Amino acid sequence: MTFQPTGLLRQSRYASQKYARYLPRRFLFSILTGRGNLCGSVPRQPTGQLIALQAFVPAVIRMRLAQLQDSMPAMSAAEARSAIDAELSKLNTASTSVFSELTLDSALGSASVAQVHWGRLRGNDAEVAVKIQFPSGERRMTNDLNNFRFLTALLQRTEFNFDLASPVKELALQISYEFDFLREARAMFEIRRNIGTVPGVAIPIPFINLSTRRLLVMEFVHGVPLSKLDRKRIGRRQRKELGRRVLRKMAHSYGEMILTHGFFQADCT
Repeated sequence: MTFQPTGLLRQSRYASQKYARYLPRRFLFSILTGRGNLCGSVPRQPTGQLIALQAFVPAVIRMRLAQLQDSMPAMSAAEARSAIDAELSKLNTASTSVFSELTLDSALGSASVAQVHWGRLRGNDAEVAVKIQFPSGERRMTNDLNNFRFLTALLQRTEFNFDLASPVKELALQISYEFDFLREARAMFEIRRNIGTVPGVAIPIPFINLSTRRLLVMEFVHGVPLSKLDRKRIGRRQRKELGRRVLRKMAHSYGEMILTHGFFQADCT
């Protein structure tokens, strides 16, 4: 299906073609990562994450925007400690009582909703991943989605004879779930019960007694992201074989979740 732009959209397309070469790439990246500002608040980081997954986008842009998935600027150690303690206080405890070790100087990963730190539980020495939301993340996301709704409503009235409101409504619902870590923990328990015995598939154990809506403590699973494999040490044939194995595991796991149990989550590792 091809849309023919009209009115303001056509003008903006011609203007973008004319002036795009004068617009610094660094500025565009700053808008999509939330470091810049464009007409107030816009859906920046999630938009950038979505663009990074699209095959039609040039590779150089996708590689840069892939940083949004786990390499966004993180909170400082003091800010992370404060956010974690604020959530643990709801459970009448504190980080110094829960963790014997907690690495806050650097994050394992940082995206648009939360960042993750390595820790060790006091008492049983279990290694854990500590996922903490950015304090203002949900409020900012709500503002972004409100602006996104306004933009799509405007485009639907003036540019496209196409239902844009329904996908945005569904997007808003799904994104709201991203901020409920207790819901995520319950889903992890369910998925672990359903496919936890599949060979080669690991689902971290969530510690619900140490988790809140904005804090999730789970088992730390050692591994290397596919995007960070050392291409110099792994030959092309090995990469292809690894890809086949991963796809087989994914197909098996997704099939079990969808066709056997009727409960699906795409974040399993």
